[in-house]
Amino acid sequence: MSSDNSQRCILLPCADDQTWAVPPNCLAEIALLPAISTDRVSWRHRDIPLFVGASAALRADPCPCAIFLGIGDQNCDFWALALSSCSVRAMTLPAAALEEEPEQVQPGCLGAFRFEGLLCQVPDLPALQARLAGSV
Repeated sequence: MSSDNSQRCILLPCADDQTWAVPPNCLAEIALLPAISTDRVSWRHRDIPLFVGASAALRADPCPCAIFLGIGDQNCDFWALALSSCSVRAMTLPAAALEEEPEQVQPGCLGAFRFEGLLCQVPDLPALQARLAGSV
């Protein structure tokens, strides 16, 4: 948290009309990848695990993906999240503009809040990565 009580984050449009709010330092990049038809993608000459979401249809060529930096010692240096669109936003969210929505927290998420009418989920990135790393 900065001294002005605001938080920098990246808003990612995910499957099922979800928007994830993640810290900027967890992302390697946003990439357009060739058509996705498996649970793995090729990114920068690496074969990395892919999280598509609960009911996301695998997308046609090209597919926007968020590439996450792996954390910890899970044999997963990078992993990808299929996005529903390229409408990724880097934001500084003032705490006063956020409405906590604890009853709206989805499975696999740590919290939820509303910002300018948009419901945002805070995903449990370490748990998701551990799950993906188990499939490596």
